[in-house]
Amino acid sequence: MQKHVIDAFKELKVIFVMIFIVYLFFQILNMTIIGSNSAISQGIELWVYSMDIIDFLSPLFLTAPFVWGLYYKKKSRFLEYVSVRINFKKYLFTQIMAIVMAVFILVFLVNFIAILLAIFIIPFNVDTDPSLFQIPFLPFAYRTDSILIFSVGASLWKAFIAGVLVFSASVLALTVHNLFIVLFGVFAYVIVENILTASIGFDEYSIATSNILGRLNDEYYTMFNMFVGPITLLIVTFIWGAIYLKRERS
Repeated sequence: MQKHVIDAFKELKVIFVMIFIVYLFFQILNMTIIGSNSAISQGIELWVYSMDIIDFLSPLFLTAPFVWGLYYKKKSRFLEYVSVRINFKKYLFTQIMAIVMAVFILVFLVNFIAILLAIFIIPFNVDTDPSLFQIPFLPFAYRTDSILIFSVGASLWKAFIAGVLVFSASVLALTVHNLFIVLFGVFAYVIVENILTASIGFDEYSIATSNILGRLNDEYYTMFNMFVGPITLLIVTFIWGAIYLKRERS
């Protein structure tokens, strides 16, 4: 099992490095632009405000590059060939696990580095009282004044959300015949879900709110609210997978 996971991870190394560079570059670019044009009180505030557009696009660029290969393995019937050599379910499990692990590690590293850069390196105009900005809540309604704890906690949380997103995209890659839906399906889900929850006044239950720390007022960031969005996506994914398996067997 471990060998198969490592082999699957090696297949992703080029994509991993490319997305790592692009993801970190745009975080640095966005923070630099905001830092030179906005009133910022401290580095963490710079990182929080610079993440809006990046978090909006992350369901696309953190899923599509990693799952298209899985889609073509299925389309080319490579998976049928593999099933003759090794256990089919174990192979799929290791492929999805490797993808989720790769994205989790990538997102954690990029965000952790970006937060430290925002705090210690990237210049910004200090035009407001630092005490006026409160560090956003972390999951489990936890707030800390420790830069290190927040950096690790926020990076782990964003990595968790990204893992959920790419897991759902991986399931789509194995169950949908249309490449466009595979690449854009999760991104479209996040947009539609965000619009629906906003229109009925339940913004706090959106997966976008879970991912974008500091998007709403503090009282909305309860432990329950932050997990509703990711869990709902997982439930939708498992329901879709069950429907697909039922149709395949019938």
